[in-house]
Amino acid sequence: MLLWLSLLCLQLTRGRLQPDITSPGPASGIVLRDQAGLLITNCRTHTQKVFVRLDPRKVYLTHYPQVTAHYSWRAALWTENALLHAEADTKHMLTQLQKMTVTQSELSGHNRRNKRFLGALLGAAAAVGTLFNLGVTSINSVSLSTLRQHVKEIQTEIPQLREHLTQQGETLQTIGKSLKGTLVVLNTHSVLLNQTVNSMKQLFSVIQNDVAHIQLVASLMSDMLREVSSSIDSLAMGRIPPYLVPLSLVQTVLSSITTHPPDSLQAHLAYSLGGSILLHVDPEQSELAFLLNLPIVESNNIYRLKDIVNVGFWQGNTHITINTPDVVAYHDSNPQLYLAPNLRMCTRTKDIHYLCPSKPFLRDNTEGICGLQPMQRDMVCPAEAKPRTQVTETRAEIVGNQWLVNTPIRTATLTYDQHDTATRVSLPNQSMWIQVPKGAILHLGDLALYHLPSEEYQSEIEIPAFFRNQNLTLEPELELSIEAGGAQTIDITPLDTALQALSRLPVLTNFPVARSWTAADTALCLATAVGYTLTLGLAFVLFNRVNGVQRSMNRCTAALPRTFKQKHRKRGTQAETMLNLTKVTTQAEDPQAEDN
Repeated sequence: MLLWLSLLCLQLTRGRLQPDITSPGPASGIVLRDQAGLLITNCRTHTQKVFVRLDPRKVYLTHYPQVTAHYSWRAALWTENALLHAEADTKHMLTQLQKMTVTQSELSGHNRRNKRFLGALLGAAAAVGTLFNLGVTSINSVSLSTLRQHVKEIQTEIPQLREHLTQQGETLQTIGKSLKGTLVVLNTHSVLLNQTVNSMKQLFSVIQNDVAHIQLVASLMSDMLREVSSSIDSLAMGRIPPYLVPLSLVQTVLSSITTHPPDSLQAHLAYSLGGSILLHVDPEQSELAFLLNLPIVESNNIYRLKDIVNVGFWQGNTHITINTPDVVAYHDSNPQLYLAPNLRMCTRTKDIHYLCPSKPFLRDNTEGICGLQPMQRDMVCPAEAKPRTQVTETRAEIVGNQWLVNTPIRTATLTYDQHDTATRVSLPNQSMWIQVPKGAILHLGDLALYHLPSEEYQSEIEIPAFFRNQNLTLEPELELSIEAGGAQTIDITPLDTALQALSRLPVLTNFPVARSWTAADTALCLATAVGYTLTLGLAFVLFNRVNGVQRSMNRCTAALPRTFKQKHRKRGTQAETMLNLTKVTTQAEDPQAEDN
């Protein structure tokens, strides 16, 4: 009794250690997952040429129109050096960008040059440009740090100078009190000291103004060069450069080509979905020209997208996958109406958005969204059915912070690398949700599923009610046909209160249960062969016996006495005579026979 209780407690303890990480998946194996992409229909594109001149001096004068009257010659010299550096850096970046510009002469075939490896050239140019920028910036940093060091030294020396002057003043004042004739000398010396202090104050204010001015100019040029570099990168990648094209310019362009003023949504979509094409670069003049491609988008033509995750479901030993599109679209005015788009009619941009010149939706939307809505009367949904023997791969999809898994595997291994342990986990369902614990890895055959933090993997999901109040029935003949003939396409249609699966191929009812060669088949074949062999041997023996009997009879007939033969002959002659008399009598009774 104690032994049984110990085993029971051990089993209960082991059951608690195994984590509950699985739950039954959706009945149809289909989940809708939101995505960030947009599908835009009836999209038109407008092109606009843009010419830009990059002039650091104009930028400086725009922000600081009156500066020469308040700063020293050193600050003016440093400002000039900063502007020259900005101009040189801008020229260098435009020179690198010019390598990617295709001129009209190159297109027409004139002034042909040898082929260049653009990737290597751009990489080398970027590296050289970075070194150049770092070198020049380091020189300016040294100059600015030296100036700051001098200012710091002056700031630390001024209190000592003030204290020394105060001591001198007190000494002279004491002497003036004790010696009456020194009053004039004291006043004269005090005036000189006051002038010195005032001069130091003016020098300190000038130095402070120079430092402030230098810092502002350095920040301004640094911001400009950073924005120019980012804009050149955007032009090289075909995007709209933010520094060169403000949002107000896009709104102005859209206003000139639309009948009504564009709203903020149109301007932002045109800015984010648009592109640019480089046309002209002149590094000497710091000029460049490019072409803007702005999509014209109406709010009524904007659709949201949902991904369809379809891992299928099991019906007995048959795996069924309903044919569904990869994505569906819906409009905010009617979120419950799903549309099946033909994305081959659209252009993909920014990796997630689709621009379509017309309406790309399938006209027959009934079959296009099969599996996403409850079945209706006279509705047929095609599906692919496979026997268990042909489902050998595990499919796992990330849906929110869980894994949606379909697998033929019955057991998995849960490992914790931190603790160096492994736990075998049984999988009661073959289409299931799996949530891997933190710090663990679940091994399903060749796949390894990891933990999905909820704060990083968040998305709204929807499970369609395809089997709402209905159950799918699979006829035994159809299941045997699928198991014997392999994968095939079936139709799922409602029948009364159930869903029935119909084969598109003729269902054969005389298929054997097993098509493979078994030991019973071998025994039957051997028995048949042995039976035919025995029958043939027996027939051969009987044939020889009959031939022997025939030969014996022939020998017996040849050995009969002569008198027996004569009697036999007489009996034969007498019989023939009686037969002839019978024929004559018959002819006499029928005289008409002779006439005929």
